[in-house]
Amino acid sequence: MRCRIVLFFVASGSLYLPCVAGQGTTSEPTVRRVYAASYPTLANLAGAVGEVRLAAAIDHDGRVQNVRILAGPGLLSLPAKGMLSRWLFSPCEETTMTCEAHVVFRFVLGPLSCGEADCGEEVQLDLPSTITISSRQRRAIVDKLTPTRQGPER
Repeated sequence: MRCRIVLFFVASGSLYLPCVAGQGTTSEPTVRRVYAASYPTLANLAGAVGEVRLAAAIDHDGRVQNVRILAGPGLLSLPAKGMLSRWLFSPCEETTMTCEAHVVFRFVLGPLSCGEADCGEEVQLDLPSTITISSRQRRAIVDKLTPTRQGPER
């Protein structure tokens, strides 16, 4: 079973998922709670886009114990790892102490740029294992009052 949830402008906090029954396979735990995700500011300003593939070790209570980065751009990988480390999964079905969940974060920037106040984000969850975070690229703020350095005087 696949479940799609689309959120606009996600605030910090957690999201309880109403569509959890039957998702995933018997070998991977299912998502129970997703903490708010957002486009990393530095990556947005740099125009970084792409997919980040992660593997999370889940303990017997469904908590993330460790996250490994399998692939993805550097400006997006560490923030995605931090977001996934806060998720909560169903307990492992196996008798082992930990099991593994694979998650893909997709970061997409739209064709238009925006200022700080008018940049909305869309977070789309395609369960069991994909999250897409879309935004418009932010314009960098330049301080025009700071003089440029010309180098040493001779």
